[in-house]
Amino acid sequence: MLKKVGKANKPYLSAEIVKANNSVITVANTFAPEIRPTNFGDKLHVPVICGDEEYLWTCNNTTMDSLIDILGEDETKWQGQTVELAVMPVMTNEGKKTAIYTKTYADSI
Repeated sequence: MLKKVGKANKPYLSAEIVKANNSVITVANTFAPEIRPTNFGDKLHVPVICGDEEYLWTCNNTTMDSLIDILGEDETKWQGQTVELAVMPVMTNEGKKTAIYTKTYADSI
């Protein structure tokens, strides 16, 4: 089950990194994905490998649901699994930005 823990030292996954690495990530074996507090509420944090580097991916609720659909509810079995991603424009209260979603979700809308 997911439980809250402290912060990680990994750089965060960004849309630019995803685009530069063919939009594919692998869930890293560093730690199991976990819920952590953020300034925007509790969010799922997933250690991923994109290209040759390891990053921390903070998922929004839509992406968390999509990852559960793709990889299953047992996050301890996500390690080593590969997921295709998509970068999409979104409107925020700060204006237009890009967000990272699973390709499965992006293809469904």
